[in-house]
Amino acid sequence: MAEPFPPTKSQDAHAILQSDFRMPMLSTNQISRCPCYPPIRSQDAHTTVRGHVQGDVITIQAPIANNLDEGYQHMMCVPDEMSKNYDGIKPAKTEMQVVERGYYDDEPATKVLLTPHTGRRHQLRVHCSHIGHTIVGDYTYSLRKDTKPYRMMLHAYRLVIPIPDCHLDVVAPDTFLTEIDVKWKPTEKILSMTAIQ
Repeated sequence: MAEPFPPTKSQDAHAILQSDFRMPMLSTNQISRCPCYPPIRSQDAHTTVRGHVQGDVITIQAPIANNLDEGYQHMMCVPDEMSKNYDGIKPAKTEMQVVERGYYDDEPATKVLLTPHTGRRHQLRVHCSHIGHTIVGDYTYSLRKDTKPYRMMLHAYRLVIPIPDCHLDVVAPDTFLTEIDVKWKPTEKILSMTAIQ
């Protein structure tokens, strides 16, 4: 029996998941030792959202559907919110933990850890927008208003793939730090990212 892989901290861990968290892109040599393509058991993301999120832990339970409105077919929606024209309603649930509150580019922002309990297309982006806290840099779900940042502030944080005789647990470093992006200025620390591991 093969030994389980130890948790891995990798600068490349952000590349493990696509932005919608549906298809793992495993490029590490560790996965090549695994006997099959397993289902993902745990997948967390850390992000910075607009505004100061009230409460430290929030469960977002809102269905997600395909948006059929002209010009918005590339987007998903919470039914009856953005669109009156939708189909394919599916239940969706996301857990949000506040890590820090502060300011991004002198505007209120909150660094959060997101855990999707379902795997809907654009789930994390839609749920953040649904509660009034779009992801910093999310041009699409801010309805083309968020143009300042150079990228969307959403990254894979942790991926766990349990399979027989093999276990992959990858944890990415926190990239939302003032040392990396001087526009992020935390004012209140709620939870340490290392405490989550």
